[in-house]
Amino acid sequence: MSSLKLNKISTIPPKGLNKEKIVKQTQEMIKKIQAYQYKMYAEGKRSLLIILQGIDAAGKDGVVRHIFSGMNPLGTKASSFRVPTKEEASHDFLWRIHKETPAKGEVQIFNRSHYEDILVPTVEKLFDPEILKKRYNQINEFEALLQETGTTIVKFYLHISKDKQKEKLNERLTDPTKYWKHNIGDWDTRDDYDEYMDVYETIFAKCDKPEWHIIPADKNRYKVYQVSKVLLKVFEDMNLKWPQLSPDQETAYLKAKAELAQRTSDEERERYRMKWEAKQAKKVAKKEAKLAEKQAEKIEKERKKLEKKSKKEQKNIPYKIQK
Repeated sequence: MSSLKLNKISTIPPKGLNKEKIVKQTQEMIKKIQAYQYKMYAEGKRSLLIILQGIDAAGKDGVVRHIFSGMNPLGTKASSFRVPTKEEASHDFLWRIHKETPAKGEVQIFNRSHYEDILVPTVEKLFDPEILKKRYNQINEFEALLQETGTTIVKFYLHISKDKQKEKLNERLTDPTKYWKHNIGDWDTRDDYDEYMDVYETIFAKCDKPEWHIIPADKNRYKVYQVSKVLLKVFEDMNLKWPQLSPDQETAYLKAKAELAQRTSDEERERYRMKWEAKQAKKVAKKEAKLAEKQAEKIEKERKKLEKKSKKEQKNIPYKIQK
């Protein structure tokens, strides 16, 4: 990537893209990414470090919000690195970074990263150039260490144009929901836009393992789509596995399964017995009701017969007039 020139790379998506299709595909990819993240958390053997770089207003926060908000919070973290605190500045520049790297099974997002410790000091000329020159190798060795110990690193640069950056910075002055984002220092950084591009190009050339993914960032939908596409491919290539049971765990699992099957069998038998008894009771009740009905009919028939006989006998008695 030594010949990469950011001013030759478009910040906008290709023409003719179907926006609705892009949104739908992005949603589908994000669901798959979330499922993979859960699987990696369950496996607990590897980790993923996602580095998001870009100048102010490039949309790093939006990427984090859109793609990672639905992940399992137990296995996902996000960190942001800005001006070092007094404590951080009293250590080597990677001290604050290293303690935020992901544990096994975790996804860690760096919203800005250790590359800020090259970018800002270089543009603002804060350190001796020789010190900054060494930082490139130190970062390469640091990232190599992480990769050798099971961390996959994915690096994104969100490529926004100078005009689009100005538009977004102005929104922070006119949109009440974005006032809180405004920082007067962002305008100073904007004045150094070209200088930052030069330093980024050097970073891409000297720290290209793992490679950088340059994402056109002028359009939010396409930006999120491209980041999602890269991440999904990374997860697919990791060939994640659901954790296997140890011999002791398998023994306990089989025992529990057998007990559950027996309990289920006993419960099924009990349910069948209760169902049969209820059915038999219903039959008996129906039979008794029928017998009672017949008995009632017989009694009623006998009553009517006696009543008829009584009337007939009364009719045959001579009527005597007493004087």
